Amino acid sequence: MGNKTLGVFSFEPITNYATGLNVERASLRDAYDIHEIINYFADEGEMLHRTIDEINQNINDFVVVKNKTGNLIATAALHKLDDKLGEIKGVAVKENWQGKGVGSILIQSCLQDALKLGINEIFVLTNKPEFYNKMGFSLSNVTKFPIKIWSECIGCSKFFSCNEIIMSIDIDPN
Repeated sequence: MGNKTLGVFSFEPITNYATGLNVERASLRDAYDIHEIINYFADEGEMLHRTIDEINQNINDFVVVKNKTGNLIATAALHKLDDKLGEIKGVAVKENWQGKGVGSILIQSCLQDALKLGINEIFVLTNKPEFYNKMGFSLSNVTKFPIKIWSECIGCSKFFSCNEIIMSIDIDPN
């Protein structure tokens, strides 16, 4: 597999990124660890809580990063909303692994998955726009993504007071 260009950067296959780290598709065995890490950051006000049922139902959306002893240290999900649109969500990296490139590995994995699925636009709702800007995402407007608003945001307790910033990236699957 050669390098792919996404927006303003290119990347090699994930296995070349960090010695001792393994990026893999999540399995049902990972669901409780995913639930734990996401809800830890949700308790800190950094993301939304997810139930174990939500995670189990969407387990195929998730990728995980495990350290050399097999412990889950990070997770993210690429959720396909329609034929050409996807959302990256549930991005969480354990605090002692932050600042070491693990988040970038997760986002690049999601972007690779998007290419495979033929998705050409990806958005994220975030409180960390600087991170996504470095990954090639740009500020966007939530009204550009009505499918998100009416399928998920409308039922959120923070619907009228959402403080997340929406960012998006266009990728060319060709």
